[in-house]
Amino acid sequence: MTLIELIISVVASIIVLLTVAVLLISGNRGWYQAFDYAHSGVRLNAIETMIAFGISGRKANKSDYKLYKKDEDGGTYEVVRPSSEEDPEEVVFGNAVEFRYWDAELNDSFMDTSITGTAYLLFYVEDDKLKLDRGPYPPGGVDASGNKLTPTSSRILALNVESAVFSHTTKNAAGDGKGCVKLDMHLYDPNEEHELTVKTATLMRNVWP
Repeated sequence: MTLIELIISVVASIIVLLTVAVLLISGNRGWYQAFDYAHSGVRLNAIETMIAFGISGRKANKSDYKLYKKDEDGGTYEVVRPSSEEDPEEVVFGNAVEFRYWDAELNDSFMDTSITGTAYLLFYVEDDKLKLDRGPYPPGGVDASGNKLTPTSSRILALNVESAVFSHTTKNAAGDGKGCVKLDMHLYDPNEEHELTVKTATLMRNVWP
């Protein structure tokens, strides 16, 4: 083998090794980017919200839940009602929803149809955070004057919530719904510049506990 042939072989080997190295580095960088995106704060918040919202709705009483619109000036919650009493079936929108459900063992008192639950779950946005309050029902999460009551426990489901809109279809002038609530929420991450829109729905139960 001449010196020229040796040099050509070495150069060809270096080119092959450099190509493989570039492919490995590019693949590794792409994997880390995909991992970071899949485990980013907005995506994890979105997953936690969808799970909590779905579970809460499926165990809630279809005949007794409330969609609220919060008054930003007074901080009070008002039940969202259709615009027309003559034609009450309408899709309405709010920024909070309260589910009522049973969290006690089945007993004779549940045969009373006026008892529609023993606990509540209230989803609402406060300080760019989607929160979930839990407490006894009655009295529930909001009193007759529209003031939010102190919950037994509260947790943050999502941070950096740009908007969160709950909606359902009403069946009467009182604002009672048909048992399906939708959530349309937009999240953003100011540090990683990730944005995500969450669209989900939950269907409530139509039976006693």
